[in-house]
Amino acid sequence: MSLKNLLSTAIVVTLLASCQSKSSTATDGEQSGVEKNLLYTSDWKAVTDLIGSSYSPDKAVVRDSLMEVSFTLKKKEEGEIVFIELVCSLDSTLSASKGLEITYKCDTPLVIKLSQSDFGGDGDESYAHYQFIVPASETLNTVRVNYESFTQPEWTPEASKGKAMKLENVNAIYLTPDVDATIGGSATLAVKSLYLH
Repeated sequence: MSLKNLLSTAIVVTLLASCQSKSSTATDGEQSGVEKNLLYTSDWKAVTDLIGSSYSPDKAVVRDSLMEVSFTLKKKEEGEIVFIELVCSLDSTLSASKGLEITYKCDTPLVIKLSQSDFGGDGDESYAHYQFIVPASETLNTVRVNYESFTQPEWTPEASKGKAMKLENVNAIYLTPDVDATIGGSATLAVKSLYLH
């Protein structure tokens, strides 16, 4: 084999090794990203009231890198409690993180709620969870927000106002399309990623 051919072969082998190394690194990075993306590591479910609100499909699953759910909120009548939510159950509390980052699209503003036991069935039953509202978006939008920016909703009962956010008591994150309950309506929510930071 001539010197020219040897050099050509050596260059090709070096380039291939370099490409394989870069490909391996990219794959490792993607895997670590997926491992941290709650879309793939947590249990998700869509839930609604049982008096007329609904969602589809029947099961919240990831398809083509998106979890997409269409909700219909029933018009609220006097004395009724209506709701629609996509729930991300956490394996641990939020006490080790300072905030979250979500990539989503939603027909309406999206309410992100921290499900804190102090306000739930084991607490005061007000469900006045700390929340943050991100804007409606027809295309995928990424928002990063610290928990210190979350506040209780305007309708929080007096007895629940001022109760501190306790990240160690948060066991789920609720994503709620902000459909007006006084008239009802529909909204589609799609989530591409949810990270804690």
